Amino acid sequence: GVDTLPLGNEELSFALGKDGSTRRKLARASGCILEYVGNVAYMAGTLLERQRARDYLLWLMKQRTGPVIVDITGRVDIKVVDIPDEMRGMTKAAALRDVEKETGTFCFFQGDTSTSNALLICGHRLEDRLHAEHILQDILVRGAARPKPRRRMHAPAVEPHAARAQPSSDESDSASESGSESDYSSQSCDEDPRPPAVHQPKR
Repeated sequence: GVDTLPLGNEELSFALGKDGSTRRKLARASGCILEYVGNVAYMAGTLLERQRARDYLLWLMKQRTGPVIVDITGRVDIKVVDIPDEMRGMTKAAALRDVEKETGTFCFFQGDTSTSNALLICGHRLEDRLHAEHILQDILVRGAARPKPRRRMHAPAVEPHAARAQPSSDESDSASESGSESDYSSQSCDEDPRPPAVHQPKR
């Protein structure tokens, strides 16, 4: 069978993605043929495939305006992975897009993306969901093993005029006096006022 879903202009652009990447992602994850003709999404496949494609497309649209809350009760196409708070930086949008591209899944956080720890991995194939979970766990392990950067201690700035110690006035005076005494002593030794001794011949 075939189902249709009308889309607005902005919704169509968001659901299409760059060069149709988002459309292909949703089609592969849901196992359903998904094409856009004008502003209408056409979904072709079995009833279960079409329902998955519609759900994934609607969940994607909700991401444009706010948090997405999904009732996962009874869903066999969703795997929930808990992401610790300190590892949320390892699962940003760019990282998730790479996981989706490699595994053929559709991944997003349940609820508020800034605080949620529940990452949903959506896909009709169990092997794809397990592959995505393995990649994510590997990312988390590498993130936990990465050494934390050390805080650099900055030495206080030294002003140029303070870098060279200037002698105090007392030290300068003492040095001047010492220099004067030294000059005077040298002069006294060099200039002896007594006449040279005269030696008389012995008789």
